Amino acid sequence: MLCLCALLIAAQKAKNSYGHQISLISDNDSYTLKIIDRYYTNGLAIRFSKAVKETAQKKKMLNTEVGQAIFTAYDTRRNRYSRSLDRPYTGFLYVKGGLSYLFKNENILRWNIIAGVTGEAARGEEMQRFIHHFLGIKQPYGWEKQLKSDYGFNIQASYTQHLLNAGKKFFDAFILSDATIGTTYTKFQCGMLLRLGALEPSYKSALWDGRVTGTSQDAGKKELFFYFEPSVIVQAYNATIQGGIFNEQEGRFTSDILPFIYQHKFGGVFAKDKWTTQLGFTFKTKEAKTMFVNEVYGTIAIGYRF
Repeated sequence: MLCLCALLIAAQKAKNSYGHQISLISDNDSYTLKIIDRYYTNGLAIRFSKAVKETAQKKKMLNTEVGQAIFTAYDTRRNRYSRSLDRPYTGFLYVKGGLSYLFKNENILRWNIIAGVTGEAARGEEMQRFIHHFLGIKQPYGWEKQLKSDYGFNIQASYTQHLLNAGKKFFDAFILSDATIGTTYTKFQCGMLLRLGALEPSYKSALWDGRVTGTSQDAGKKELFFYFEPSVIVQAYNATIQGGIFNEQEGRFTSDILPFIYQHKFGGVFAKDKWTTQLGFTFKTKEAKTMFVNEVYGTIAIGYRF
């Protein structure tokens, strides 16, 4: 152990760049300060980012992620769940991997391959019951109606276009576009991103994992900014609502989807040296025709570079 520690210290002294980052991302509707389990009620993901290559024109990064999302109906309480079944109960367990290209003109191109399972095999019920038991909260009801297991394969690509070409700045704007095509989700998204505060260029900003670099010992300046991201989503297929295409969902609750969704995100990011923290909130209009109300949840993320 002493020899291993000595080797690690020597390696750190030899190269003090932050070429890797591990991030923990937690989504939960309770972060909105309402103790409810509704719609997208919990999400947990671990992401690993690595700087692959950096030139005068762009930075190339490898991103891998494993995560789980849990979806429930309007009300999971014992005396109400049977009357409030307006969205399918299901989990979505997935792995994701791809490349990001952060250009020095501040445009960004990303693509990912996503493979996962929905329904019983995603273990959404087991995870939610464990969380409730750990926190001493009453157990949820309604999971006997959850979707049957189904597998999915998706390809995702996104492009971010920078709008403001200024030097030292405290305000920035981008146009966002994203497309996911596959057997779990098929949807298209377009919107804007506004940043305000102590900013770094996008290829060095924590919002896109840009502070990860394998060629420079400069960890970047301290960042503290707020963001607002309104967008419109056009969805053609959603297996967490309609059920998977490889397994009949007879006897399980499913719903038709709404083709157009409005969504906005807002929050804050603080990054210094090796650490990044993010706090955000998401508002989304109804995804399914049967849903009673819109959807709101919060996000807490922590990243560590090494």
